[in-house]
Amino acid sequence: MDITSAQGSLSDPRLPPELERLIFEFAALSHPLGIATSMLVAGRVKDWVEPFLYRVLYITSPYRAQLHGFPAIPVEVLLRSFIFRPALFETSVECLFLDRTPTQHPRHVVVNAILSTCPGITTLLAGFPLKGISLDILKSLRCLRRLSIHIEALFASRMNNTIASGVLEIDFLHPAFRNVTHLELLDDSYDTETQYSLYAKISHMPCLTHVAFNDVALCCDTEPLFQMHAQLRCLVFLGTQIEQEQIPPWPHSDRFVHIRRADYVADWFRGAQTGEDYWALAEEFIAAKRAGRVARLRYSISDTDASWRTNVIG
Repeated sequence: MDITSAQGSLSDPRLPPELERLIFEFAALSHPLGIATSMLVAGRVKDWVEPFLYRVLYITSPYRAQLHGFPAIPVEVLLRSFIFRPALFETSVECLFLDRTPTQHPRHVVVNAILSTCPGITTLLAGFPLKGISLDILKSLRCLRRLSIHIEALFASRMNNTIASGVLEIDFLHPAFRNVTHLELLDDSYDTETQYSLYAKISHMPCLTHVAFNDVALCCDTEPLFQMHAQLRCLVFLGTQIEQEQIPPWPHSDRFVHIRRADYVADWFRGAQTGEDYWALAEEFIAAKRAGRVARLRYSISDTDASWRTNVIG
């Protein structure tokens, strides 16, 4: 065998293409930070794994993204890529965490560009109020299932256009929410005078099965809206603790859980990567409580203490 033939044989794939692709895709899913290196192996590998580079987008400072094990993609690079390769992002982006937008462009311009280019998003967390964001763009997210958002700010920009009196209304029947199953409300009643009547139609969302609150007062006051909501499987309050005088009407309901999270960003990434986030924890706790493995009066847990899984009630 001559040298040319030997070199050629060494460079040829030695595994069936289907198996080789499966290996690289598994590696991309399990170790996102290694995707850029894998793309250098060969053109075929680049085609296979590049979509995984954008599967989970964390719009923040580069350091924070890498801290959680995901590639840091500068906003400017992302916006340029939208122009030249829009088809790649239409199907690649599944999870989006909007934390910060370190760019010279106005925040709402960046957010609108991302949402309009990535209609396949299934999980969206907006850590800041989405002021100036079009609900029609949210409506175009046809696969959106899990949404964490400041709901009042989203509708505040429509207030003057829809209501002559300037009174805020929240339309939970808007098509933007038609497929949402898991809704986390980031609204805080301590920042504004929350009118709880704004949430009167929250239980009318057609696919809603899971609701989470970050404000205990809002959680308490909206409880009557879910009393007859048979479809609701889980209601979660997220916070460090609940004072005795703040205990919601829900403690003894087998659908209510209070979860203390050590790091909400890490929890979100864990969910995007493995599905093991606070929603999964809540469902596991509820199932254990219904099975009698957890005391009926217990409703508060943390994501760092799994003792309730091993404590058996006699």
